Amino acid sequence: MISACIITLNEEKNAKEIVLDIKGFVDEIVVVDAFSSDNTADIVGKYGAVVFKNHFKDYGSQRNFAINKAKHEWIFMIDADERCSDNLKKNLKEIPFNKKHDGYSILWKNYCDSNLVEVPRKLCLFRRYGYYKDELHEKVEGLKNIVNLKDENSFLIHNKTKKEQVQRFVRYKEMILQNIARYEAEQNWDKLAYYKYALRRQREKEIIWLNDYV
Repeated sequence: MISACIITLNEEKNAKEIVLDIKGFVDEIVVVDAFSSDNTADIVGKYGAVVFKNHFKDYGSQRNFAINKAKHEWIFMIDADERCSDNLKKNLKEIPFNKKHDGYSILWKNYCDSNLVEVPRKLCLFRRYGYYKDELHEKVEGLKNIVNLKDENSFLIHNKTKKEQVQRFVRYKEMILQNIARYEAEQNWDKLAYYKYALRRQREKEIIWLNDYV
């Protein structure tokens, strides 16, 4: 059985659609809301999600909080602004959850103003003992046998406007720079190295998203 987990903050415009998009193939929808100032929590609750409130510290810990609130063995981690292709919905209903597999990596189609930017893979379906290690650009740890969901028509869709993507990059960069200053002051060299790497990745993403494709 599958628990879908979503973390939210002021996602009112996506709240109804994301719940209805996944409701047919998961057994539970867990939403962890970071005390939104809009009606996000009320809307997702109205359409069947179980809602928890938790102050946002960082992305990794917020996702781990959601996993801990889920009831089922398999976790489907999805963002409020993502949608599932019809084939993905069908496959997630029928997928044979092999005991040898800990997780499934799914194609992730990223669009900016409806222009396809990149199609990486995203590990978003995994056993509940998986956990998020990093605070930003977080990845799932604790899994041994991860396989690709091979159907090319099974994918997540992530579509943002250029304005939304710029706002997202600004927010991420602020978090990165704050943490660089923090860990430099604390002389936490491992964390400092991670956030300097995150800043380089952020700049690469900005070039891909905002220059080459828009």
